[in-house]
Amino acid sequence: MMRTLARAVAVAVAALVLITLLGIGLFYYAFSIPEPEGRSLASWPSMFTENFAGWIHEEDGVVEIDEVGIRYLDEYGLWLQVLNSDGVEVHKCNAPSGLPVRYSAADLAELGTSPFDGRFTRFVGSTGTPDGGCYIIGFPYPIGKGSVFYNGAAVDRMHSVAAIAGAFLAVLLVAAIVIYGIWITRKLRHVVEGVESVARRTYRPRSPEGAFGPVTRALNQLDSEMRASDEAARKTERMRREWIENITHDMRTPLSPIKGYAELLSDGAPTEADMREGGRIVLRNVDRIDALVGDLKLAYEIDGGLYPLRRETIPLERLVRECVIDMVNAEPTCTDTIEFSSLTHATVRADAALLSRAVGNILANALRHNPPGTRVTVRVEDAQPGWCAVEVADDGKGIAEEDLPRLFERHWKGSQNEAQSAGSGLGLAIAREVAELHGGHIRAESTQGSGATFRVELPIRAAN
Repeated sequence: MMRTLARAVAVAVAALVLITLLGIGLFYYAFSIPEPEGRSLASWPSMFTENFAGWIHEEDGVVEIDEVGIRYLDEYGLWLQVLNSDGVEVHKCNAPSGLPVRYSAADLAELGTSPFDGRFTRFVGSTGTPDGGCYIIGFPYPIGKGSVFYNGAAVDRMHSVAAIAGAFLAVLLVAAIVIYGIWITRKLRHVVEGVESVARRTYRPRSPEGAFGPVTRALNQLDSEMRASDEAARKTERMRREWIENITHDMRTPLSPIKGYAELLSDGAPTEADMREGGRIVLRNVDRIDALVGDLKLAYEIDGGLYPLRRETIPLERLVRECVIDMVNAEPTCTDTIEFSSLTHATVRADAALLSRAVGNILANALRHNPPGTRVTVRVEDAQPGWCAVEVADDGKGIAEEDLPRLFERHWKGSQNEAQSAGSGLGLAIAREVAELHGGHIRAESTQGSGATFRVELPIRAAN
């Protein structure tokens, strides 16, 4: 805004200076006459004519011109006629043909005011000799002549009027500067107060009007962005606390049976059957802890750009099929509930391990948060031109409408999960980040009670 004001003032000053210079230039162009030596003076022809008398001498009735005068006449391209008191030519220099050799008093008076005649402008001067002779000098320039008449007394009075007017204008200018300074200071104070109130989070949006409108608009935007940032920070902190509570619970859940069997072993000699059963339980819960730690490590490696991405060209159908087989091997009870089909042979440029992790997380989510017997359909197909998709759909209990917007947030678990202890709250967040890392995206659709559909779309043979 200050830059805008400065630019406006600069433009106004520049315009004033330009107009002044233009006026001076026009005046100079109209009233200056170029002297052959390079100077431009409006009065030099009359001054030259008047001063030329000093180079005219008369001895024994013979008129002579000094060499200096002759040299000036030659250099300037001028001509000279010297007349006696009767107006008769007694000497000439460089005079063109056709000039009168006798001039009456009326002729000489007319020459004093006559303008350019198409060839010359003539000026008349007095020789200063006792006989009252004169001379005529012709200038090859279109020179205008005129007289100005004025009221001498009025002009004298104008000096004092001009002084008073100048003083008044000076006072007016100083007053304008002071008023403008006060106005600017007040506006700047409002700006400073606005910045301070933004910092204190007490700013109230204002209408961006007037010369300081851009500043007010910027303050409004800054306040809006800071409020949004504060809200995002509060949301992140709330999610972090929720996640700490969840991860603490998730860690304690597998640790409880491990601790129990450790106490059993310390109390006495268990039977072989008890030891085998305890070993299986301990191993299963250690695997859960390892999975939790692995999810946490992977999530923050991806978020910090630390994960060593290894891209290769992969047939998407083969990768997803292997994920389904791995899931069936890990969960034998779901052998008859998972159906796989492929409608494309598209290949993608991806990190096989990372993309398998994302698809596996989506499959695990569909099985973990639905009742036994829920059917899961996995399909690989073409999407929009240049894209392919992996779709995982189930006919389970679905997802609550209020949970859908937060489904892919890190450290978050659904409000109606019955198996919250079975996961870290990072699985779907990792799936989203992996899809985006490969230039794709993921979305979910669901109606509670009618199952859910997850769809990952990836560019075919995406570049590195």
